[in-house]
Amino acid sequence: MADQIKVAIRVRPLNDREIQSGHGQTWQIDANTITQCNQNGKPIPTASFTFDHVFNANEHTQHIYDQVAKNIVVGACEGVHGTIFAYGQTSSGKTHTMIGSESEPGIVPLAIEEIFNYIDSCRERDWLLHVQVIEIY
Repeated sequence: MADQIKVAIRVRPLNDREIQSGHGQTWQIDANTITQCNQNGKPIPTASFTFDHVFNANEHTQHIYDQVAKNIVVGACEGVHGTIFAYGQTSSGKTHTMIGSESEPGIVPLAIEEIFNYIDSCRERDWLLHVQVIEIY
C-alpha cells in the first residue's frame, strides 16, 4: 500500500433551527466537486472545489465508511499505520460523521466493529490494540 492522502467532504444535514428558519442547502454537489451557492440557491462559479470524495447531506455514514475509512481500518489490522482525520469549523458535522448516533453509527463505532470482526476472524494471532481518539477544540 503506497502512502496516500485522500480528502473527502461531507455536506452536513441542516439542523432543526435552519429548517425552521427556511434555510436551504448552501452547497451543490456534482460528482467530486462541491460548489457554494448564493442566497438564491444559484451556484457561485468562483466557489467551486474538487476533492477525492464528496458526499451529500443525505448520504448514510455506512456508505462513507465503506468508501473512505474501511481500507484504512483493514490496513491497520494488517499492520499499516492509518489515520482518519476530521476537520472543520464548529457545527460543520464532524461529530455527526465521526461519532454518529444510536440509529446511525459514525466512523469511530463502525471502525471499532470492523476491528473486532477482523480480530475474531484471525484467531491464530495474538492481538495488542492501541487506539487513540482525540477531540480538540
